[in-house]
Amino acid sequence: MTALNTESVAAALAEIKDPESGRPITQCKQLHELNVDGEKISARVGLTSFAAPIRSDFEQSIKDLLANRFPNAACDLEIVEHVRKPMPLGQVGLTAKAVIAVGSGKGGVGKSTVSTSLAVGLKRAGCKVGLMDADVYGPSIPQLTGVRGGVTKQENNKIGPLEFEGIPLMSIGFMVPADKAVIWRGPMLHSAVTTFVRDTDWGELDYLIIDMPPGNWGHCTFVVTVTADHLFRCGLHTAGGRFDRRGQSGGNVSRS
Repeated sequence: MTALNTESVAAALAEIKDPESGRPITQCKQLHELNVDGEKISARVGLTSFAAPIRSDFEQSIKDLLANRFPNAACDLEIVEHVRKPMPLGQVGLTAKAVIAVGSGKGGVGKSTVSTSLAVGLKRAGCKVGLMDADVYGPSIPQLTGVRGGVTKQENNKIGPLEFEGIPLMSIGFMVPADKAVIWRGPMLHSAVTTFVRDTDWGELDYLIIDMPPGNWGHCTFVVTVTADHLFRCGLHTAGGRFDRRGQSGGNVSRS
């Protein structure tokens, strides 16, 4: 049996990996407090908002480790927020830790519903989330969220997004009247959506969810350009096959 003291408990906790970085929590300074008093262990361990959806699993993994290593000890564990700011991504400097692009090979399969539900779920779990509607031809996010109104220009020359349940939103639907058609093609489309990513005042995000236009990725390479290698691409199954990161048939979830 391992001797119970501060050093042995800290050594055991070094085996726990930070879900966001994959490094030991002790190296990431996420062991905020540790006390050993007789047969009682008291610890405060930090978890970033990026990893908030797996908070319960993270907490249980620590309790299981300590119970296995120190079976006679009582454990008082508190999971607290550990602040880690995101770094600018890609060529436009989007301040987010990850981008999740939701797409499909055809329209009408529910990708906008998936995008919105994913954003709301992550927000309610404790993450900092933004939702961008990249479908300039048929924006659905305004209808799904019930948010109406126009965006504003802020003092920092950024576009002020609208908000839904604390989630910043950007959609062409907030900029073009509902009865007006959008006929952009090629470079104009790329420029418009890149502007959404670059010039919207998203704040500091854990995740930016992008509701992609239907079709393949041939006309959406801007997403890879602006977000570098922090892009998760999720495709939906359709009758015509599956949508993958290249717009080809194949796997339906991938990461750059």
